[in-house]
Amino acid sequence: MNRSPADQASRADVLDTQRSFIVEAPAGSGKTTLLIQRFLKLLAIADEPEEIVAITFTRKATEQMRNKLLTQLRRAKQRAAGILTTEEESDLDKSLSDLAAEAMRRDAERGWNLCEQPQRLRIATIDSFSAEIASRLPLLARLGSTLEPTDRPEAMYRVAARKTLERLADPTPLGEAVKTLLIEQDNDLQRCQQMIAQMLACRTQWRALLGRGGSLDDPAVEQDLRAMLEAAPRHTVSQCLSTLSEHLDHQDCELLHSLLLYGGTQKPELIEGPGWPREHDFSLPCAERWRLITNFLLTANGKPKWYERVNKTQGFPAGSPEQEKLTAFINWHCSNSDLLECLKSIRIMPAVAYSDEQWQVLKAYIRVLTYAVAQLKVVFAESGAVDFSEIATAAMNALADNESDTDIAAAFGTRIRHLLIDELQDTSAIQYELLRALTVSWDGSSQTLFVVGDPKQSIYGFRQAEVHLFRRMQAHGLGRLKLTNSLLTSNFRSQATLVDEWNTGFSDIFRQKQADDIPFSFATAERPANAAAGMEVHPWIL
Repeated sequence: MNRSPADQASRADVLDTQRSFIVEAPAGSGKTTLLIQRFLKLLAIADEPEEIVAITFTRKATEQMRNKLLTQLRRAKQRAAGILTTEEESDLDKSLSDLAAEAMRRDAERGWNLCEQPQRLRIATIDSFSAEIASRLPLLARLGSTLEPTDRPEAMYRVAARKTLERLADPTPLGEAVKTLLIEQDNDLQRCQQMIAQMLACRTQWRALLGRGGSLDDPAVEQDLRAMLEAAPRHTVSQCLSTLSEHLDHQDCELLHSLLLYGGTQKPELIEGPGWPREHDFSLPCAERWRLITNFLLTANGKPKWYERVNKTQGFPAGSPEQEKLTAFINWHCSNSDLLECLKSIRIMPAVAYSDEQWQVLKAYIRVLTYAVAQLKVVFAESGAVDFSEIATAAMNALADNESDTDIAAAFGTRIRHLLIDELQDTSAIQYELLRALTVSWDGSSQTLFVVGDPKQSIYGFRQAEVHLFRRMQAHGLGRLKLTNSLLTSNFRSQATLVDEWNTGFSDIFRQKQADDIPFSFATAERPANAAAGMEVHPWIL
């Protein structure tokens, strides 16, 4: 390739070392090269190489980045010594060569000897970086320094779950809670143990909700916890009803209200319970009524759709005026796909509050899980090992207890000024909080954050990766740290015919359904089309 990529302006922009960025980099867009360019440019201005930290998600990616970075530095050193002659290079390769030359000039000026001391290049997985923070700040991390990380903690989860269930006979609130859990799970002890173990594996997703201090035996604490847990479904329901109000006018609401009343006289089971939705009322008390309305608008099968025929099954006998009104309403709105999706959401939206009976069961689950987390810490101590979630939590505790980065600088030997993060879409909630705590006092210019990822490539759900965190960071930055958004569009991996067919096919797919609210982005092929076909489909019918 002897020309600049189509998105060269974006690539040049994100190399500004006095700004912080979040870069969306689709497959084949050369994100590793971009990270190396940024790293090299930061080396050229750094006081010490340890000020720059690059974090990846896997050991393989770590080694790949380290090897490519060292290759550029060594080639620059050889060119400077006249050992390696400069050949004709593409614009991208020339950019790497120039940046590496600047980095090696800084290396010589500061006496780093990076080619001979590559360990000074701080490139690590996020797990090993968390472990390093926890081990260097053990008192603040509140984690025993002798505990070693393990990537196979499942057996420890099961032990903690079993020890928790052994409290069944205790004449205490915990014993009663375990009893409630068993009753809810049909006295299946194995299922209960498996469920607790699974919840321990993903505890970073819910632990913060329960770790608000106080005891469940304190009515004020219980009331606050219940209100907090009910806030999320209430917000979800409010959003559903608000969206519905955008699609129905006053006349629609009046009609549906009267039809629900009529349907209830024909099939009373449809409208059991107090209250009716008033005309154009989309408030929370009317949520259940709107849910009932969907019963005579949409089919009840696995993939709800508009009823094609309205009959007495829905409470509208054939030939009745109400049946004709409902049929006319459906015929008028059946082309409104947005309204259909909204009604589907209304049908499955959660209840706005727990019944007292439901709350007592949920409170028992909370008590059991809280004890299980404490028991897991004992198991960790006894086995001399911890999982990576515990290490990430410990690292976050250490960072959260620091109002400044003085202790961190002392622990690491230097202050971290620049952080580069690869594969951001695979970040878990606890890792996100760790990064937020690490950068809480950063200004985004003298201390910069540079993150790269692709939300369409998130594959680590089993590791509690949460792709919505990428979107949150794009929209709001990280804590108080503001980030500039950038999108790479060049594809260096595939020939033009294939890229064009991807653009056509996947733009249609994403238009029909945007999973996790992730929009499609078009790619520009940097490799020309060749004689080979683009995409071929070989159906296999079983």
